[in-house]
Formats: sequence, C-alpha cells, structure tokens
Amino acid sequence: MEQRTYRNFKRARTSMALVYETLRLAIDSLWSHKLRSFLTLLGIVIGIMAIVSMTSILRGLDLMMTKDLRSLNPSLMYVVKFGGRLISSHKEFMRMMNRPDITELDVKALELNCKSVKKVDILRGGHFPPKFFTIKYKNIVSNEIEIVGTSEYYADTVALPIDKGRFFTQGEVIHKKNVIILGYSPAEGLFSMTDPIGKEVKMGNQKFTVIGTFAKRLEGGLDVGADDFAIIPHTTFKKYYSSERESIMMVILPINENLTEQARDEVIAVMRMRHHLKSWEENDFDIMTKDSIMELWTDITQAIFIGLIGISSVALLVGGVGVMAIMMVSVTERIREIGIRKAIGAKKRHILGQFLLEAVIITSIGGAIGVLIGASVAALAALLLQFPISLPWWSFIIGVVFSAVVGIFSGMYPAYRAAKLNPIIALHYE
Repeated sequence: MEQRTYRNFKRARTSMALVYETLRLAIDSLWSHKLRSFLTLLGIVIGIMAIVSMTSILRGLDLMMTKDLRSLNPSLMYVVKFGGRLISSHKEFMRMMNRPDITELDVKALELNCKSVKKVDILRGGHFPPKFFTIKYKNIVSNEIEIVGTSEYYADTVALPIDKGRFFTQGEVIHKKNVIILGYSPAEGLFSMTDPIGKEVKMGNQKFTVIGTFAKRLEGGLDVGADDFAIIPHTTFKKYYSSERESIMMVILPINENLTEQARDEVIAVMRMRHHLKSWEENDFDIMTKDSIMELWTDITQAIFIGLIGISSVALLVGGVGVMAIMMVSVTERIREIGIRKAIGAKKRHILGQFLLEAVIITSIGGAIGVLIGASVAALAALLLQFPISLPWWSFIIGVVFSAVVGIFSGMYPAYRAAKLNPIIALHYE
C-alpha cells in the first residue's frame, strides 16, 4: 500500500516537472522571438479589444436608454409619418417617405372626434431630420442648438420643468409670437452672469424674446447634448423655418391611463378616415408608445450586437490564421531542436504540449492586453460622450478564455506537425 502511494506521488511529481519544463521552454521560445511574438498576438489584441470596447459601450448606452425610456409617460402616444420600426431596405424607406404628411388638419380632426383624448400637442422639427441653429445674445454665441416648434400643451405632455420664467400661452401660439424658451445649455452659455428673462436673442435673421428657461435634465438623457435645445411656438416655427412640405409629430395625451387603448383605437380610426384608407389597406402612419420605442431600441441593440460579433469574429479568425502561420514558421525553424529533444527522450505528447502551450500563452496574453485596451477605449468614449460605462467583470474572463480557445485551435495543426517529425530526419535538417 505504501509502495503504491509512493509510486503515485512520484508519478505526479514527474508530471508536474514535465508541465513546468514545457511551460518554461514555451516562454523561453516566445521571449527569444519578441517581434514574431508581437506580430502573432496583434490580431488577437485587435479582435478582443473590439469585442470588449464595443460591448461595454453598447451595454452602457443600453442601460442609459432603458432607464430614460422607463421614465416616459406610458399613456403618451406619438403619431408620426413613419417611425418606431427598423427599415431594412431603400425601397421600404422610399415607401415610408411617400406616405402623406401629418398636418394641422389631422390635429383638429383628432381634437374634435377623439372623446378619450385630453390633449393633442404639435411638434415641428423635434424629429428626423432635426433642425439646428445658432443663437446669439450680443457678442455671445451658442451653436448647434436644436429648435422645436410646439404648442402650449408641451409642458403637460413632455413634463420638462421650467427653471425660470414661464411657458408660452395659447395666445402667443395663435398670434405667432417671437418668444423662446431656452434649454439649460444655451441659457447657461448665453446668460451665465445675468437673468435671461425678457432679453432678446437672435436666431438667423429673427429676434426672439426669452420668456423662460428649462431646468437641467438628469444625467443620461435620451441623447447626447440633451440640454442643447430651445422651443418656440409651432406657428412661429412654421412661419420662419418650415419647408413647404413638412410632416409634424402629434403627441397624444389620453384623459387617463385607463382610456389609453380606447384613445389609440379612436386615433387610428380618425386617421384612417382622414387618409381615405380602405379596410384592407395598412396604416399610412405610425403610432409610437413607450413600449414600442423600447422594443425598437431592443431591436437596434440586437442588430448592432450581431454585427459586432460578426466583425470581431472575422478579426479573431484573421488573428487565429496569423497564429497558425507564425507557429508553422516556428516549427520549421526549430526542426533540429525538436529532433534533439526527441533523441534524448521527449515523447510526441511533450512536443505537442510545448507548441500548443506556446500558442495558448501568446493568444491569452493578447486577450488580456485586448481586454485592457478595450476597457480603456470604452472608458474614454464614455468620458467624451458623457454616458455611463458598463464593464462587467466576466468580460475579462471571457476575453482571456476565448483567446485561449483560439490559441488551441490555431496551434493544433502546427503542434501536431512538430510532434510527428521523425527525429532522425530532424537531426539532419539544416
């Protein structure tokens, strides 16, 4: 019994010594060919870096958007010419563009015929494509400000708090007054040292009186630069800035949450009647809700993630082919060394293990470097674009493990070739 235990212990110690020796030889070989090792791991670094950085950025954006979308009023509906879906072809895009525009006549029809609707707000310029302007106050300029034309109901439907001043009135909307409410960014940029209320700003060739400013939005708004906006009456927007044919967006607020579905059915019925649609024809407008917007965002992130995986897989495949090619060169250069090792007792599994280990070590190092660079790129992007980064701990492990698997598959054939070499032929190789 004791003798068998001693033999098992001795065998285990010998195996550990062989593993250590194989590891030492693999590291020595890689260290003695630094340039070749660097070129070998470069493809792996790029592939893993792309996966980690883009996954982290995408996950951070997803968390930010999901949080913000959840804060939307679930009762609100947005009636648009087209939206709330992914467009997969140019033909489909042109079909959507040829839909009839949403007009103020549609707004009046909904107000008159939808008994479950409390308010219908109008948005001009607040959707694709957005309109950006430069706002001036004396010699101070605020650039790239998105201008939205809306009604007196905007405060109720969008629920943005006024910081200073007031919202515009129904009379100011009807009479197309040149009044403006500034978002936090232009208000701070133009009036950091003075009260903006009552001051005149210039936008293009028109002068506007500032009647209010919005409070700063919470971090992580629906878009980068969420405070870089200003609103004016939609009638004033139409007077100065609308093209001859421009569709509007309608924001529908039901009387209460319990009537949301009924209000939606009424809106669809009135819009279909307004657009003279037959019973078998599909809607030539879209209605977006909180749920449909969240579903659209999920579809977008999934499509981006699939594309990311495809691109990163190609990068890793190229890196894997590079590892295989370099390992084949390494085997050719070390044929005589392999012959000597076999002549003094090394078995096929020892040679196989050494070359496989070299491939795994180099790809694992590449994976670790790729993870670190990817995390740094994601952190830099989050800092520049002002959104939260999300880098789960398991991404480090997956990056290294995945690169090690690439190393195993890429190093298998060169290692097998090395292990199959005839020691006699190898010793005579020049």
